Amino acid sequence: MTHPERFIELLMAMSRDPRYSVSVLVLGSWTTIVRHSSLSRLPQVTAVFSALTEYTTEAIFQVCRAAQALAVKSQTDGIVDETDMDQFDSAAEFRVFLTSEVRRRLVNIVRDMCNIDPAGFVGWILPLLLPVFSPENSSNASVIEAAFMIVDAVLTTLDDAEQRALSEGDEDIAAQVRQARAPCYQLGHRVVEFSANDPHMVVRQLQTLPSFAFLLRPAAMDSDEARALLMAILQKCAATLKHPLDGPNVRDLRLVARRSTAALVRLAIAIPDSLMMIYADLSQLVQSHIADPDVTRTVKGHLSEFQLALIAGASRTLAERKQLAQPVVQPIIDALHELMPALQSPTEFITLLGLPALDQAYAQGSISPDIRAVLEAARSNRAQLGQ
Repeated sequence: MTHPERFIELLMAMSRDPRYSVSVLVLGSWTTIVRHSSLSRLPQVTAVFSALTEYTTEAIFQVCRAAQALAVKSQTDGIVDETDMDQFDSAAEFRVFLTSEVRRRLVNIVRDMCNIDPAGFVGWILPLLLPVFSPENSSNASVIEAAFMIVDAVLTTLDDAEQRALSEGDEDIAAQVRQARAPCYQLGHRVVEFSANDPHMVVRQLQTLPSFAFLLRPAAMDSDEARALLMAILQKCAATLKHPLDGPNVRDLRLVARRSTAALVRLAIAIPDSLMMIYADLSQLVQSHIADPDVTRTVKGHLSEFQLALIAGASRTLAERKQLAQPVVQPIIDALHELMPALQSPTEFITLLGLPALDQAYAQGSISPDIRAVLEAARSNRAQLGQ
């Protein structure tokens, strides 16, 4: 290529076109360039990496805004170009195109640039992400969701790059990733401390937390930043475990609690040895919630799963793991022993599940019509079981 800088200028100009039908055409070109071992190292290409980082980040924000506007059928003037809308049969079809095609390509470009220059990329993207998690921006749901998505992509990419470099003995890449880690702790605290009022946004926030394993690997736990971030994550998860048993938002709050325990389990699988450094305090925190009557049985079960996943993955001897698991497993064993009499016959088992009470409520007409068919099928199955 005689004048690559002209081609790069053309790609940047097309990328900034407000029409997705135009800008999407060059996303494939950028993907090819940043994944090519030679093209991605050209001075003309590396010179625009900072601008390309800004473009992809802002483009992801814009795509999420447009998708949200289309989802709620709100005013899309200034967000979506009419010529784009005309190319699709419906707003729903256009929204699928934005989320499954445009956004996916943009996030992949973010990952690829992060792989090329980890430290440089983090330096470029942090100023774009940090302001999103400010208190005054808490109502901008679509942009916040996009930022969570980018944080997850960046941190998982850095973690994968470091683990791959360590396994292959590539000290140069490992050193670059370590250099990129330090400034990410500020981003980690911003994400964890961000206060969202919408339960669905809290769920998205909790889903991002496992990607922080990159910042919490055992080798990083000597730093005050890593220990402080780990404690902040645990406190964030613990604060979302309780919820009322009834009320208008009980379903959403139940989902938040489930995502919180799911984040803990994923962290236990990813960084068991880091969590074992504070196991005494962690065990006390878990046990206090298991003993709390305001915490549902489902959440308590997931907390036990978290503890067992942590113990199973820890670099401890079998005897040590057995000793740690004993107080977690024994209450479960005791509970099963208490249930044994009810498992001796189908009738007692059905009574244990409370199905006769459901039958009675059904006979009295206090069961909503939408689940009557389910109860009829269950009654038929129980009759077959009794035979």
